[in-house]
Amino acid sequence: MNSGAMLLASSGLAFAGWGALSLAMARHWQQALGGHPASPGIRRGLRVLGGLLLGASLAICLFERGIGPALAHWFAALNLGGLAVVLLLSYAANKFHRACRSKAA
Repeated sequence: MNSGAMLLASSGLAFAGWGALSLAMARHWQQALGGHPASPGIRRGLRVLGGLLLGASLAICLFERGIGPALAHWFAALNLGGLAVVLLLSYAANKFHRACRSKAA
């Protein structure tokens, strides 16, 4: 896998991970999905899922490169994924959950 494809795959997983972690917060859940806050079980599941997706993002980088370049690529992927989540929550919160589902699938 070349560097561009690795960064793209890792960024996609980071986007889904940050999205799951943000939906685990009551404020973002209501902002994106409306209605009542998620139950504690759903919030816990979203936190676990978000952590696993961020870990998978790191695993992709580690699989392809050594530890130094892998961490540099992973931090770049975390920044790109996080920036996408922040921009999406800021400007299109009601479309956020659909974007997260499409990236995770």
